[in-house]
Amino acid sequence: MVKQERAARTREALVRAAAEVFAEEGFTAASIAVISRRARVSAGGLHFHFAGKTVLARAVQDRAAQALSRITAGPAVPPTTATTPAPAPGPAPGPASAPSAPGPSPASAAATPAPVPGPDGSAGTGADPGGNAGGSAGAGSGGGSLQVLVDSTHRLMALLAHDAVVRAGFALCADPSFDGMADLRRQWRLWVEAAVAAAAREGLLAEGLLPEDAARGVVAATVGLEVLGAYDRQWLAPHTLTRFWTLMLPRLASPPALDALLPQGSPGSAAPPPDPDTESD
Repeated sequence: MVKQERAARTREALVRAAAEVFAEEGFTAASIAVISRRARVSAGGLHFHFAGKTVLARAVQDRAAQALSRITAGPAVPPTTATTPAPAPGPAPGPASAPSAPGPSPASAAATPAPVPGPDGSAGTGADPGGNAGGSAGAGSGGGSLQVLVDSTHRLMALLAHDAVVRAGFALCADPSFDGMADLRRQWRLWVEAAVAAAAREGLLAEGLLPEDAARGVVAATVGLEVLGAYDRQWLAPHTLTRFWTLMLPRLASPPALDALLPQGSPGSAAPPPDPDTESD
């Protein structure tokens, strides 16, 4: 057990050291010697755990994809059970007394949203984008899928700002010298498209706005912040994203939806989701 724990700590140190070096120097310029020295592991110890630099880079990217999945794995709408009061107990109405336009029950509303594609295009898990049932709704749940979208962008920027593994994972996706197994930007784009489509189904988009146009704008802006943030962390700061959403939401949301939206994100959304396998740098 002690040897297993020591090996796990060594692998973690190597992954994090490699992520820092890849993020700073790129895949080609990164050297095994620098990674080993930063992790305080011998070159032989590195090769014992990872066959080479490419295998190590794929481990970094896989870890980053897992972190992103904690944002993108769930449906792009908040559960309605947190905001929809349960009906008062009483006898079920008969056909003659049934209301003419019944609203969805909390159970059916929670089951209605289509799941968002995961990293491989498969259906989502049914958890909220932050990984906690109901956690995305927060104070801004009146904004429906649009508020979930805003909150998730704040979570993504927090991950990029505080986790070198996630920064390196995104950078490796764009590195032509590295043949990776995951495409984090595609994973993010698919989720944004699904979130905006859900908002359109809810009637939250501005009149005449095509969902694909809205999704392209959000993806372009957030990926642009990710790229710029690799050189200047201020691009990843919560106030930068808040200003973007303050500018964007009046063009994106219908007037009734706009009143319920929080461009700064719901409380707690600017903090990165917990990751038991990584530490903030």
